[in-house]
Amino acid sequence: MGLLGRAGPSVLRACSGTSIFEASALLRSRPLHVSASLKAKESSPIFNVQDEDDFQTRVLESSVPVIVDFHAKWCGPCKILMPRLETIVSSKKGEVVMAKVDIDALDGLASQYKVRSIPHVLAMKNGKVVDQFTGVLDDDKISAVVDKLLDN
Repeated sequence: MGLLGRAGPSVLRACSGTSIFEASALLRSRPLHVSASLKAKESSPIFNVQDEDDFQTRVLESSVPVIVDFHAKWCGPCKILMPRLETIVSSKKGEVVMAKVDIDALDGLASQYKVRSIPHVLAMKNGKVVDQFTGVLDDDKISAVVDKLLDN
C-alpha cells in the first residue's frame, strides 16, 4: 500500500492537488490518526477485549488487577451494570482496569470462564480469578469486590 493509502480522509483531502513530494512531507509532519487512537487504547483504564490474544496480553498478563465484565449488547441488566462498574473502576484512578468482553463475539472466553448467565464479572489479579459475581449488585457491593481485589 502506498504512503497515501494509509492516510485518513482528512489527510487525503489536505493532499489533493499537491505533488507526491509535498504530500509525503505533509504526512511525515502529521501523526496519523491511528497512532493517537492506539495510545488512548493503551492508557485507558476501561477497554473492550478484541480477541483471545488481546485478553491474554491485557488481562492475564496485566501488572494491575482487572475487573472483567462479560456482557452482551442485547442484555438489559448488562446495560445497567456496565456504567456503574465503569464509574467505580474510573474512581480508582488506574489502580484497577476494566476489560469488557462481548460474549457474542468471544464465546470461547465465556466458555473457558464458565459464564452461564450475564452480566458475569470476574475480579482477576496476576492472571487468576480472586472473586466473581453474576447479575446486578448494589454499588456498595461492587465497590467491596473491587476493594477486596486491591487488598489481595
